[in-house]
Amino acid sequence: MTKALTLTENRPKQNLTFKVCWRQTAPPEMTAMIMESFIEKCVIYPQYISLYLQGLQEIYGTFPTFSKDVITCVDECYQTIITSEINETSEYLTFCAKNKRLDKLIGHSLLITECEKIGYVTNRVHPSLTHLLEIIHTSESDEESYKCVQCVYEILKSLYGDNKLPSEYATKLRDMIQ
Repeated sequence: MTKALTLTENRPKQNLTFKVCWRQTAPPEMTAMIMESFIEKCVIYPQYISLYLQGLQEIYGTFPTFSKDVITCVDECYQTIITSEINETSEYLTFCAKNKRLDKLIGHSLLITECEKIGYVTNRVHPSLTHLLEIIHTSESDEESYKCVQCVYEILKSLYGDNKLPSEYATKLRDMIQ
């Protein structure tokens, strides 16, 4: 099933549909597993977050606890990311594992932004932005900082468009530049 949920660049977005034939009769464990798979895909492939969330909405949007269930999966995914231990044997493998974790944190931050814009959750984007700004400020790796800067940029652009940033973010960003 995971392979069927993976989107690839060569498939037109407008032709993507998500169908889970047993959605109405599936046991709750299956529903949770499908939701978790969609959320994991959102984190791994952030460019398709809106499509995966749309797919979830099409499949389970009529369920009374849909929003709560989505956010529960998002929170569990976050806990999995931050609590995963890095026990690699070489410096290179440790670097790769840390990089993968950072990519997932960035994907999660973008997912939270979409969830807040849709209305599944409130007051989650700003703590996520604060965490990313902290990583930028404390990171010794230029690559890590760059990824976080890109993520912060995408989130702020998504939230505020071409409008002026709130003073708290403008001040933090100015202070980091100096």
